[in-house]
Amino acid sequence: MAAAMISRYASRKFLLAAAALACATWLMSRFAITPEVYQWVVLGTVGAYITGNVGQKWVEKKAPDVTQ
Repeated sequence: MAAAMISRYASRKFLLAAAALACATWLMSRFAITPEVYQWVVLGTVGAYITGNVGQKWVEKKAPDVTQ
C-alpha cells in the first residue's frame, strides 16, 4: 500500500500539476497575476489532472491483456 502511494505522488501528471500550482501560487504572492487568473489556473490544472487520470484508466481498461 505504501509503495502504491509513493508511486502515485511520483507520477509525471501529479508532479506537473503540483509544479503548475506552485508556480501560480508564487506568481500570486508576487502580485504578478490577479486572483481571477489564479482561480482559472487552479481550475484548469485540477481539471487537466482529473481528465488525465480518467483517460489513463480508460486506456488501461481497453488495452489487451498480453501476459505470457
